[in-house]
Amino acid sequence: MTENSRLPAWEGRLGHTGITWPFTPAGAKQAIADIAAVGYTGVELFGFVLDKYPGGLEAVRSDLAAVNLSYVSSYCSLSLVDPDLHDDDLRAIRRWAGQIADLGGSVAVVGPNQRTHENYSPEDYARAATTLNEVGAVCNEYGVAACFHPHTGTPVETTEEITQVMDRIDPAVVSMAPDTGQIAKGGGDPVELVTTYRELIKHLHLKDYIGGHSTVDWEGAHNDRTGYLDYVPVGDGVVDIAGILDVLGPEWPGWVMVELDGTEQSPRPAVDAARTSKQFLDQLSGDGQDAGAGERVQS
Repeated sequence: MTENSRLPAWEGRLGHTGITWPFTPAGAKQAIADIAAVGYTGVELFGFVLDKYPGGLEAVRSDLAAVNLSYVSSYCSLSLVDPDLHDDDLRAIRRWAGQIADLGGSVAVVGPNQRTHENYSPEDYARAATTLNEVGAVCNEYGVAACFHPHTGTPVETTEEITQVMDRIDPAVVSMAPDTGQIAKGGGDPVELVTTYRELIKHLHLKDYIGGHSTVDWEGAHNDRTGYLDYVPVGDGVVDIAGILDVLGPEWPGWVMVELDGTEQSPRPAVDAARTSKQFLDQLSGDGQDAGAGERVQS
């Protein structure tokens, strides 16, 4: 691939998720406006936020159309491992997959709920994979891809835990949507993971990480070194962004969704953080230089 080919083929498929803004309909509405203003072409919101959006999906469509922004995906948090919540999981994904399809989106990003105890058994991971396969079958009914999203602070965080699930899923109905920052924060190598699962990856959360060992939890307690749960705008951390994009290559057909977690301690407005990431990616594609961080995450 040529040095300049990392991003131009994806010019119409570079979006941003809404997690940097408040997890409310008002926050989502502002995210739609800001993401479009910065120059991204697509957005991903939380399924539970769409449930509460004033005016329903028609209002979402109107807000998207006003700024010429595509709805790409919803983040759908499910238990996956708790048998008592199995039926709730399937009811929720049916509702969210329908919303995604109605808005013209194509991906349900399926992440596990937060960890409720320290250790999980092989049976738990088998149950997670079985539930994911059922989730994928439901999503397929709506023409939506179910893409599994490992996440720190959940039962599927480390490389070993990810392998336990991915070795059991049915690739005919379940794909993958890794988060490069989450992988790094969980102790893995994002480039290695993207290389390993490239053929299953249909959607990507492009996130950067400050590096080192993180003690910050998902609520932002303890030592949050950045105000973003130890994440940083793309290009400001240790994740090999250019290397990840090179592994995917210009022919990869999915959406690249920039992401940065937001907290009350965020050091800048969400729109400014989104702009910082976009400027880095514009530079990466525009001058053909490796604009990635000098330090690279190793497994």
